[in-house]
Order: sequence, then structure tokens, then C-alpha cells
Amino acid sequence: MKERPILFNGDMVRAVLAGQKTQTRRPKFRCPYGQPGDRLWVRETFAYAQDGTVVYRASMVGSPWDAITRRAITWHPSIHMPRAICRIILGITDVRVERVQDIHEEDAIAEGIDPRKLSYLSGERAVTKFSVLWNSLYAADGLGWDVNPWAWVVTFKRVENQKCPKN
Repeated sequence: MKERPILFNGDMVRAVLAGQKTQTRRPKFRCPYGQPGDRLWVRETFAYAQDGTVVYRASMVGSPWDAITRRAITWHPSIHMPRAICRIILGITDVRVERVQDIHEEDAIAEGIDPRKLSYLSGERAVTKFSVLWNSLYAADGLGWDVNPWAWVVTFKRVENQKCPKN
């Protein structure tokens, strides 16, 4: 079994913590994330509080401390997060390749799209919300939804790890 880091933004981290996100799609030529049985440790935006404890940005959004910490703490980008302070370990259960537009409604929900926030009366679908998310992440690189690039689909489950701090 191997472990590799993976970058998740705040929305993705919150979806994993809530048990809503169990898949991620990434446009790559070869899968750098591993195979079933391997693990990923999530890198996320973090800071050190005055007392030396680690604070995670995704946990602060929407909290009473959000506005205060946004100004008072020096946030470090997820790419600089050391393994020693990670709090989320993911076990890979499946890896496959597909065109990004081949995503099904259930898989869009597994990507972290919250079905409770969809307006079914107006015909809104999770796939539509996912296409907006995809474009926000990859359109600037020429890999937008309309291009329909091939993407790695990595399915995972959250696992406990003694080396990561408890939440």
C-alpha cells in the first residue's frame, strides 16, 4: 500500500467531512493517485494558531470565528501542508477513466454536490452543478466542460489513521 498527497479545496474537504464526497475527477494523462488499496492524504489550507495548534480553513467557513480568523491568521496554501498535520486519509476503492461529460447523477452527488441544495422544481440536476464546479477548476487550463476531456475517476472512502490528529 502506498500513500500520496491530494489537494482538496475547502468545499471538497467539507463534503468529505460530512460524508457526502466519495469521488474525485482529475484530468491527467496517467493516474498519479494510485490504485485500489492505496491511500491518499488530503492537503488543505491551514494555519497555526497563537498557541501552536493547527486550524483548518474548511472548518472555519461559516463559523462565528470565520470573519475574525480570515484577518487574524496567516493561512498557508494546501500545497504547503505537511503530512504530519493532515486530518483526512482516504482509501482508494476504485479507479477508472471516463469523459467528464459521462458523469451520472449519482456520481455528481458522490463528487460532493449536495442534492438538498438543488432546485428540482426548476429541473436543476447535480450534473449541471458539477459542470459549473468542473469549469471553475479546469476551464482556465483549456480543460473545461465543453471540451469534454478524459478524466481519472478515483472512488474512495474516508479511513481513520492514528498518525493524523483527531477532529
